[in-house]
Amino acid sequence: MRTDLSRGTTSPSAVQMTIGFAVASVLAVAVFVLTLPFVTAVGTSPFQTVDRRVAALVPHLLTGTDRASRNVQIAEAKAIIARDATSIGAVRSLAFLVAQAGQAAHSVRLLNLAERLSRRDIATELALIELAVARGDIATALTHYDRALTTKPAMADTLIPILVPASINRDVARPLARMMAQRPVWWPDLLDGLIASGDPEPTALVAQALALHPEQATEGWRLSAVIDKLAMTGHADTALRLAQRTRPELIGNLVNGGFETEGNLPPFDWKLTDSEELAATREARAGATGQFALSLVATSRKSGTVAQQLLLLRPGRYRIGLRAGDLPDDPASRPRIVLRCAVNGGATLANATVDRLSFSRDVTVPTSCVGQWLEFGIATSPIHHDTVSWIDDVSVRPLQ
Repeated sequence: MRTDLSRGTTSPSAVQMTIGFAVASVLAVAVFVLTLPFVTAVGTSPFQTVDRRVAALVPHLLTGTDRASRNVQIAEAKAIIARDATSIGAVRSLAFLVAQAGQAAHSVRLLNLAERLSRRDIATELALIELAVARGDIATALTHYDRALTTKPAMADTLIPILVPASINRDVARPLARMMAQRPVWWPDLLDGLIASGDPEPTALVAQALALHPEQATEGWRLSAVIDKLAMTGHADTALRLAQRTRPELIGNLVNGGFETEGNLPPFDWKLTDSEELAATREARAGATGQFALSLVATSRKSGTVAQQLLLLRPGRYRIGLRAGDLPDDPASRPRIVLRCAVNGGATLANATVDRLSFSRDVTVPTSCVGQWLEFGIATSPIHHDTVSWIDDVSVRPLQ
């Protein structure tokens, strides 16, 4: 028993099975031929050719088809269509076969017919993507990306890694952002890909178009991740503008230094660690100015950063101040305060132990330091094994 891939049912026809295989093999060979004039004349496309991705998936199918065999397959495909004009598999296979025979215009007409029959056929959509790219029609290419990713979500693993590097090209990034404003079902896949490996500019464009809501569980952490990415790549000012879309009162100064409210839109508010061994927790503490202070907790001989906030201080001199309590006798396990430039590998402007209940430290922010991380760390006491100090009334004030 053989599988008729043109209909998804069983059939004794070996030729019909071959037509199904031709979908992958000719997509990898013939469609690439169709794109050659574009690649030769214009240079590298902003999209990696989809056919190469498909070729990698089906290397055992990349064998040529001689004219006699192709003619038999074409005749068989036409016979199937004559019996059932809605057989998308036969129409699509015929499109690839005639393309291999050099009938490019006929192939395009058949592919358009195949798509009118069904937008759920991934091979057809991939071919139409390539054809759109070949003629420089990025908007149409993105439309077919959308149809492919909407109807076959599993294709995200193949197509998102193509879209992400292509988005560096503004001619791709701008229409892609406009498409994201409509919130297609695959927007999380694209945004996650951009956060992981995308260029900062298209990442920001897409995030702005999505108008992410920080209070939504699936959106808040992504918005914070985009802001982190922008800050760490030297685009803290862009990160602030993105944050201001939901919190227009933000200007890049320290907020919530008394920890009286839950962090709203970190990292422009406090981003707190919460694990069994390292944590920063808002809670009532004796001696706190208001209702809450921030407890810094380290256990099991762990140490690390537990609270941080992204600032956008202008160049100049500042005084960082705070109040602290329950400081351990062991200096190594007292809270540490760090101010460093936000960009990856940026300079550290302050790194000090909080060694008294009323603490302050003067720092200078240079012109080259656009965006700064204010961080608090804690370490386990080797004497008492656990450390639970607290801080409150954190402030960053300019010095005259």
